[in-house]
Amino acid sequence: MATKSDASVIKQGQNVILKKGKNLRLYQVWKKRKVQLDKKHFCLDDAIGKPYGTTWEPSGKGLQQITPDCEIEEGDGQAGGADNRSINDDRHSQKLKDEDIKELRSQGKTGEVIIEQLVQNSKSFKDKTVYSQSKYLKRKREKHLMQFQILRPNTMLLCEMYGARAPSKNIHLRIDTLAQILTASNIQSGINVMMMETCQGLLLGAIMERMAGQGIVVQIHSENAPVMLAVDAYNFPNSYKDTLYSFPLDQLHLLDAEELLKDSPEESQNVAESQNTNAQQEQTTVNAIGQDQVTVDSIGQDQVTVDGDHLQMKSQHSEFLRDETSRLVTNDVHIGMEETTEQLSRGDEEVLMASCDTTGDPSSNSKDMECSSQTDGKQGLKRKFAVNPEKLARKQRRREKQIRVGTLLHSTMMDTLVLACRFQPLPIFKALYKYLAPSRPFVVYCHYIEPLMECNEWLRNSGDAVAVNIRVTETWFREYQVLPERTHPHVNMSGTGGYILTGIKVCDEAQE
Repeated sequence: MATKSDASVIKQGQNVILKKGKNLRLYQVWKKRKVQLDKKHFCLDDAIGKPYGTTWEPSGKGLQQITPDCEIEEGDGQAGGADNRSINDDRHSQKLKDEDIKELRSQGKTGEVIIEQLVQNSKSFKDKTVYSQSKYLKRKREKHLMQFQILRPNTMLLCEMYGARAPSKNIHLRIDTLAQILTASNIQSGINVMMMETCQGLLLGAIMERMAGQGIVVQIHSENAPVMLAVDAYNFPNSYKDTLYSFPLDQLHLLDAEELLKDSPEESQNVAESQNTNAQQEQTTVNAIGQDQVTVDSIGQDQVTVDGDHLQMKSQHSEFLRDETSRLVTNDVHIGMEETTEQLSRGDEEVLMASCDTTGDPSSNSKDMECSSQTDGKQGLKRKFAVNPEKLARKQRRREKQIRVGTLLHSTMMDTLVLACRFQPLPIFKALYKYLAPSRPFVVYCHYIEPLMECNEWLRNSGDAVAVNIRVTETWFREYQVLPERTHPHVNMSGTGGYILTGIKVCDEAQE
């Protein structure tokens, strides 16, 4: 039986995040599979079965678990100078060269030994202030000490990782903005959520994580299939994904009940008939190959029986058929026949037959032969392939999912509506707003304010939507360094966290 401790250990096949300083990398744990971190290749076999949050260091081809160092003491026991005014960074204060450091590594020296040598061979280290010495040691340890943590993926780590790599792919969604979206939309377990996002599944994963597998999530996606890169990184169980329903953006007009159910029974019947026909053809083909005999019944009473290497023609027009076949072979139809023979020799169990039927009239037979001519002007046998049943099955499953989502939206009102996409939000917001239940919140995120002002104008002046507490806000987040006598904002930070439109839908009495 799975215990709580089992969920807190690293298992094979799970996704983990390797954190070294501010460098975050996502990998899947498999035995004998190498991963890369800071130009270092190693395997994660030794970490399997160990708890998350442990610190590791590469040792040969494997890993060695270590105890993380305590916070770097200011100056690390060294006496510092009064200030740094006399220090000139002329790049000649360090006696050790790159060749010397490489030689120390080739001798098997550890990172601590290399850092100690760097401190001893630095002319300006003793003249630096205690604060500068601490920063110097921290930089050197991050560079020469290969120590990292193995962490469980969560929303904060994934948002930080995607934001550091390519913010544009994540529509510049920061963790503070994401937290406000989840709070304003009242995401909790057991509710029904309709959402659309184009941030690699990060917002969808955050919603599913907070819902904990309880409730319904209807995702509108713009691609052929929903992008769920970040969702797969969460290591969600299958029960979480059973609550997820997807619907394509270009089929939103089918969400109306009449349009959605239009022609669906006929299409399902056609798909079923095609599958039955293909199944009968496959069964007939298998029986024919098993008996090494193919029987073709033509219109009328003509019958051609193929039995092994003997070809018996039982028809009053057999002579005509023989002459016609010779003429076709003379006209390079043997190329298509060679392709047929090659396919049969590869074990292909499809019977390639001519698409023309034989009638009692020789003239009609000649017309039928013309219908089998190829597009390049040469006459030949038209090869007839069976329709792929898997393709028909996938098409039917997609259609059934669309009908299921449409039925769900018409029978169950959504508790919240969340939009965070790179498209113009107003048309999508109009199409989905009517499925939101009254007294329920909605949230629209955009990196620019102008599209949200259009949605704001539509909500305030349109008679089709009635909402209260409508606000457009800008999230502004700044990280601070908090140290004794050195508390100040970080120098490098993003300019803006985007804009959020929030509000609560109310029901108009006239609409009731």
